[in-house]
Amino acid sequence: MIEGLKKFNDDRTFIKTVSAYTLIVCLILSFLVFPFSHTISLNLFGNLENVNLLRLLPVMILSIAYNLLIRSIYISTGYLAQAGIVMSLSYLFMFVVSLFSTELVDIYLYGSLACVFISVITFKDRKLLFPSFTFGRIKSFEKTAISTSITGVTGFLSFLIVRSICLKELGAENGGFLEASWSLVNYTTLIFLAGLGSYYLPQVSERPEDIEFRKKFFLIINAGALTSLLILCFGKSLIIPLLFSQEFLPTSSLLDLMSVGEYLRCINFFFVFSLIGMTQKKAYIVLDTAANISFVLIALIFPVKDLQTFGFIYVAYQILYLLGSIALNSKYKMIPNKLLGLNLILGLSLWTVYFLFF
Repeated sequence: MIEGLKKFNDDRTFIKTVSAYTLIVCLILSFLVFPFSHTISLNLFGNLENVNLLRLLPVMILSIAYNLLIRSIYISTGYLAQAGIVMSLSYLFMFVVSLFSTELVDIYLYGSLACVFISVITFKDRKLLFPSFTFGRIKSFEKTAISTSITGVTGFLSFLIVRSICLKELGAENGGFLEASWSLVNYTTLIFLAGLGSYYLPQVSERPEDIEFRKKFFLIINAGALTSLLILCFGKSLIIPLLFSQEFLPTSSLLDLMSVGEYLRCINFFFVFSLIGMTQKKAYIVLDTAANISFVLIALIFPVKDLQTFGFIYVAYQILYLLGSIALNSKYKMIPNKLLGLNLILGLSLWTVYFLFF
């Protein structure tokens, strides 16, 4: 959506067509998920307690998808403040619902419905959100949607499989520790990764030849991710008990490894969005799919001794992903290799100092 609108001549036709795509895909996904709700619940949560959450997916998928559609429209048209508000609304309403109920069904269902209701009501031109009856295909959008769908599915499945391996080998408690560590490092860098999607991607899509812009943004991502994750690691003895409980403190060494992997992930995401913006979608699909397959293979091959093993697996996965990113950067000249090399040396040196002396 963000990339396509910048390259399409008729904004209204494009948005209405994307709205039609959104409705069709949501309905298909909903009908596909429902018959397999028991299997998905067992693999995702390890039990059947949340099977009703999956059965309500038709409602939640539609509400979440249209919320994302509105946010993408704001981003594509330069209304970044409104996009940020829409993004924060979902978390705000989920938090409000959690004050009354801790059931996942209630949190996701009512949170997503309240968010999309406010987003639609406050959207100025609501007619754009209704699918066009004269549906016309947009092949460039289809290619982007298919590529991101493929990588989204493989990425989701790879993390699901690795989490299942952890549950099988180390039990549900350690599976919870792993999930908590993943979530914590993900939220630490959320602002930078959101910036890649909301600001960087539209700009790269509009001016794919501007290497100076890509260089400046890479420096911001590298410095921002490195600084925020190091702050997290230095303050983990305070942050972990505050966000979770004292029982999570033994997982602090896992958090260190996950932070290194997350730093590399931020760099990889810079190249991912660069490839999408520069319309190198086949390269993006191959890179991301191959990396996610390697993630699963590493988890299957690596002998699992303790929870830290999954930290090493995550770092190894991101290193392989980075090697692919470096190879594609040499081919498509997204940023100078010298700039990439110097920033990586600086970042990895700081991580080495942290592990040696702290």
